[in-house]
Amino acid sequence: MRSLIASFRTLLRKLAVAATVFSLIGCGLAQLEILLFLRPMQVPMLVISGCIWAAYSFACVITDPHRNRIITSAEGPGGELVQKATLTAIKSTISEKTDLEESKKHFARGDRAFAAFRFIDAFESFEAAGAAYPSTAAHLNCAAALMNLSDFTKAEEILYVGLQMADLERLRDLQGAFWANLAIVHNRLGKLETAMNDCDQAVSLFQTVSDSRGTADVMLTIGNIHANRGNLDDAERAFRNAKKRHELVSSEIGQANALGNIGNMLMQRDDSLGALDSHQKALLIQEKIGNPLGKANALSNIGNVYLRSENFDEALKAHKAGLALYKTIFAHLGEATALGNIGNVQFKQGHLKTAFESYSSALEVHGQIGNVLGRANTMTNLGSLLIRMGRREEALRMLLSAQQLYEVTGVQTKGTEAATELLARLDLEGH
Repeated sequence: MRSLIASFRTLLRKLAVAATVFSLIGCGLAQLEILLFLRPMQVPMLVISGCIWAAYSFACVITDPHRNRIITSAEGPGGELVQKATLTAIKSTISEKTDLEESKKHFARGDRAFAAFRFIDAFESFEAAGAAYPSTAAHLNCAAALMNLSDFTKAEEILYVGLQMADLERLRDLQGAFWANLAIVHNRLGKLETAMNDCDQAVSLFQTVSDSRGTADVMLTIGNIHANRGNLDDAERAFRNAKKRHELVSSEIGQANALGNIGNMLMQRDDSLGALDSHQKALLIQEKIGNPLGKANALSNIGNVYLRSENFDEALKAHKAGLALYKTIFAHLGEATALGNIGNVQFKQGHLKTAFESYSSALEVHGQIGNVLGRANTMTNLGSLLIRMGRREEALRMLLSAQQLYEVTGVQTKGTEAATELLARLDLEGH
């Protein structure tokens, strides 16, 4: 149905363009003496052209997929899309007039701050909207802002409270949105089984209300969960599925995130050229739509590809550009990831002291935001670096701590394998 609507709009636009061109040519030719008979047709041609453009504009308005939407997609903490409520949602969830206008005023201010990637201001405004009237929409958006501030523990608490409210009000759209965001939070906290169950709940609810956009967003999270489990085939399949779904619903931000994730899978398969192409396409889309967080994520991915190709100067350039963007919008998860990636480049260059400083800074930020997987991966990198520096006892402690975190979360990635291999090497060298 959506594809038919899109085709109809495209047809009207082509007709409008053709009518305009025909009118202009006709008006130009009518000025020639031998074609004076065309002059009486100038006004009718312009009127017809105007009518077709009016029809096209009307069709765009009434078939706009974002029209009266309660839930929309927004850039998430890294490769995911978070669910965010619109002002329409707060209207639909508030029945009393008491403090309605005050709540809407704060909510609208939060929307503007979120769109400007000022997530601290967004959280405070949405919190004020919820204080004026405790709506499900305000709870969802408070959590979305916190997720982009990488405060996953607090976001989880708010999401569960909001989910209870949505359940009581039987708001299927919002229920699906809460489950979808919980899946992202639980994946980031290393609760992979819980995260997958959250995805199942979200998809079921989104399908109930025919929200293809929401279902496409959840596919990205499912892909990330599979990737954290080490199931690369399932992960890539989910990401490609997400890309197709986002194309159908004309979601550019969704297509960009899907391309980024596909690029990560291609790099895991040592297809550096394919990965770079995918990430560069994602970067172009993020620049087109003016999304600094998505742009930073794309730069980070491009830096990783350059590192794999041992193009250290370009890798460092990309990671530092990404780090600057992350800091500008207070995206702490991205900041920690960028610091870790910069450490990886410095390690490869043989700059061990500066690499140690970068890894240590990354570990500190991952600890502050409660990102278990980030801590484990950074500890593994630090363990490898400490071995190179000849600090075997410190390396052993660091790697054992990383391995413990991997075991707690049930993650099976290259980081898990690296920690196991490094520990085996230390054990072999110790005998």
